[in-house]
Amino acid sequence: MAADRPMRAVWGMKMLKTFAYSAGLAALLLVGCNAPAPQPKPSATATKTDYLAAINKLTAQQRNATFYRAIEDAGFTCDSVAASVTQDPVQGHPAWEARCGDGRHWILVLFDDGVIQVLKTAPPGKGPGGATGNAM
Repeated sequence: MAADRPMRAVWGMKMLKTFAYSAGLAALLLVGCNAPAPQPKPSATATKTDYLAAINKLTAQQRNATFYRAIEDAGFTCDSVAASVTQDPVQGHPAWEARCGDGRHWILVLFDDGVIQVLKTAPPGKGPGGATGNAM
């Protein structure tokens, strides 16, 4: 029986190592169980902005400054927007006429994505303007 003891000790050590490896593996597998739940993806409609409402909320001075920036960003020259008034829709899109301090007139068309297209036109009473615009 004395010869049996070392064999039992070796067998016991192997069992202990196997148990330790199994417990370690189980712990690693359980780490993944506490992962955060997947976040819902934002929908395209959740971030949709009503640009027309945003422009309509502006004061006349703020609206004119916005239109000045649109005219300049489109590559046209305007010293300042002296006045702007709502126009009939252009192909179903809201539009305004802007008059610069230097006498130039522009039609600004607001698209659904917030882009404003700037069209150069003749001043009222000066004949057909043959509106030309910035490239889209």
